[in-house]
Amino acid sequence: MKLLRRQRESTLEHRLVWQAAALLLAYPDEQFAERLATVDELLAHVSGSPAELLGTTVAHLRALEPMRAAVGYVDTFDMRRRSTLYLTYWTAGDTRNRGSHMLAFTHTYREAGVNPP
Repeated sequence: MKLLRRQRESTLEHRLVWQAAALLLAYPDEQFAERLATVDELLAHVSGSPAELLGTTVAHLRALEPMRAAVGYVDTFDMRRRSTLYLTYWTAGDTRNRGSHMLAFTHTYREAGVNPP
């Protein structure tokens, strides 16, 4: 029984880490400070190395001016094959075909019962 509870707690902790990481990967827009606060709340339920690393990232991002955070984001994740976060860039590149690929992702989200971002 202890093992089962530990596995569930571990799974929850992993989900919180993934959610925090996803929030940190979003473009630093007008909800940036709110997302950082949400990550702080999530990390309050996480322990060990993931909490430390993500906490350090939050502190670094919080110390940046908004424009500097945006510039850093674009420098890191813009349309370069090695580091873009756009899934459609991997399936269609930076071509006019990206629109149909975006639509396919939208349909997949909706079929799963989730509103697309």
